[in-house]
Amino acid sequence: MVAKHLEPQKADGRSLLRLEHSVHQVGASRAERLAQASNTFWVDPMRLPSLKGKRVVLLDDVMTTGATLFEAARTLRKAGVTHISGLVFARAQLTET
Repeated sequence: MVAKHLEPQKADGRSLLRLEHSVHQVGASRAERLAQASNTFWVDPMRLPSLKGKRVVLLDDVMTTGATLFEAARTLRKAGVTHISGLVFARAQLTET
């Protein structure tokens, strides 16, 4: 996890949990990616109190449509996070076929 190298005492990869897709997103259209990202994240109920009112930075290696970041942010917002920033290392071009 990249965040552990940036700020080890603040990195937390266990609060926001993700259902692993059985469908690979490479080659998926924008609409398919948005549908696949829906409801794929949840917050560990034991960590809810530690998230309320916090500021969070989401890290993503590659962003194509933004669906994953959007869904992660939506889930964190529902958990009470007050400020969410996204940091993306690369932006991929989605080519519709």
